[in-house]
Amino acid sequence: MFVAPSGGSGTSFNGATADWSLQNSSPCIDAGDPGGTYPPTDIAGNPRVVNIIDIGAYENGSAIGIDEPISISDISVYPNPSSGKFTLQSAIGIYEIEIYNVLGERIYTTTNLSQSSSNEIDLSYAPKGIYFVKIYEGSKVYDSKIVVQ
Repeated sequence: MFVAPSGGSGTSFNGATADWSLQNSSPCIDAGDPGGTYPPTDIAGNPRVVNIIDIGAYENGSAIGIDEPISISDISVYPNPSSGKFTLQSAIGIYEIEIYNVLGERIYTTTNLSQSSSNEIDLSYAPKGIYFVKIYEGSKVYDSKIVVQ
């Protein structure tokens, strides 16, 4: 979820010419440790903490955005917090779900969904923590957070 990362790893890719700043939709925005002590600026000289510190060398500079506001009547995620098993219910057609940990690593993805219905998600194998859910409905993307206890 970087702006323009290198195309891969190894000697044939130049990570120094890549843009490692965060995309506005990155789950790493506002996902750092709010209790830490940080320098006043990021690696590019921008203010380090905008809301809650971002994970990574660059501060995004904008509040984490949701591409389109989630209406409670559109999508609900429950129970939240949970033991790792939760239900994603929608009044719209969900085509894909991705879940990311706070490091920005995708830990779950599925396209095998029940349209306009309830979808059971099981993250009980995942460590306790906060996870970011991306819900795709055609060209629209909705974001949510879940807590696994």
